[in-house]
Amino acid sequence: MILATKAEGLICPACGQRAMTESQKFWLSPLWTRACASCRTRVTIPLRDCLEMNWPLPAALCAAELVRQVSKVLINLVHSETIDLILIIVGILVVPIGLFLAGVAWGSIRMLDRAPRIGLVVRGAQRSDPETPLPR
Repeated sequence: MILATKAEGLICPACGQRAMTESQKFWLSPLWTRACASCRTRVTIPLRDCLEMNWPLPAALCAAELVRQVSKVLINLVHSETIDLILIIVGILVVPIGLFLAGVAWGSIRMLDRAPRIGLVVRGAQRSDPETPLPR
């Protein structure tokens, strides 16, 4: 769930208090959790939101590979030296690299804008012992 503000993205779903700092949230992933600073409930970010946010990166890789494979087929069909060189330069080098860089740029912009606004979720139903200090 993408929230309206960055501050809302730091609120613990269990206690409603601020769970962590922005820099601490930066290191969260669906596989890594962190204890809420107030209630010690383990919170993380949901997998679905991570996948939704980062889809331009693998899409760019797939598009670049598709263009590269189509270019190889075209090179095999046309056997002129000049056309071969042009197809090699454009089809195998320029277009796939351009698609990849566009995907990385778009994905990075989306990630920088949306990642701080992803809402936290409780990981599992168990709570950490409140007497145990947080690991550093």
